Amino acid sequence: VILQSPRTTAAGDLLALFTDKGSRELYLLQVRDKKSVITPLKLNAAVPLDQYCVYWTLMDQLEFAWSPSNSRDLYYTAMDPKDPGGTFAPVKIGTESGALLRIDALCDRSPTPEDLRAAEDSDADEAGEEADQDDFAEPRLSIFSLFFDATRKKLVLTQRQPLAATQKVIGRIDIAGASDGALEVIDSAMTVRGEPVYLLKDQAGKLFYATTRKPSLQDLKAMVGEAVTADQLPSLMAASPMCEDEWVYVRFVHQTEGGFRFAKLEPDGLDSRYKLIEEETAVAP
Repeated sequence: VILQSPRTTAAGDLLALFTDKGSRELYLLQVRDKKSVITPLKLNAAVPLDQYCVYWTLMDQLEFAWSPSNSRDLYYTAMDPKDPGGTFAPVKIGTESGALLRIDALCDRSPTPEDLRAAEDSDADEAGEEADQDDFAEPRLSIFSLFFDATRKKLVLTQRQPLAATQKVIGRIDIAGASDGALEVIDSAMTVRGEPVYLLKDQAGKLFYATTRKPSLQDLKAMVGEAVTADQLPSLMAASPMCEDEWVYVRFVHQTEGGFRFAKLEPDGLDSRYKLIEEETAVAP
């Protein structure tokens, strides 16, 4: 089974992770110049693989976080596929208080308060030059976990920096509108503010949007202005850090007309294009 997020390098190499049928063995596939190499990666006792996140750095280093099936434990490791003698050494980075729904990762390159204070004292600052982002500390990897709380009435989002052994709760989201309190994450996206948002489905097939900016799940039908189902292949799109405006859209296949439709989820309100369509097709009294 090929895991999500295969990587194509600047040199044209293909890097991909895959597991055996029982998700107990993990392998790295490297393809270069029409030749392939498969490297076994030991997960030790942290199997079978369930929720996971694959993150490739700009230098093609692998950052991998996962949780075993029926477990609340989180594991993390990193390796450099270009280093034949490199190690793949999983370490436990924490245990959540409820069943895990999703794991995401973000590499933060924004300056810390310590970075900014150091920049103020630097020679470049004294010369009137602006410090470049590359002048700051190494990027900091964050692992985000979405899970049920002990009551299964709320979702909890936490953030960890595995290399710094730090953790914080980002927020909690009430799930009262979901059928039987059972949820599945269909997709997630990382926002400009450095926090994931989620598209979820309950047992009845109803879709919801989840963000810690809102205290409870948001009914996707009410946000979009029309019913959207999982078979319409909905997915989330969020503004990149390069964008000046912060936005999140949902993309889905239109049931009758075909093709993709887009609806804005953040900032609040329906996409103006939907309002325009309604105005143009309205029949005057």
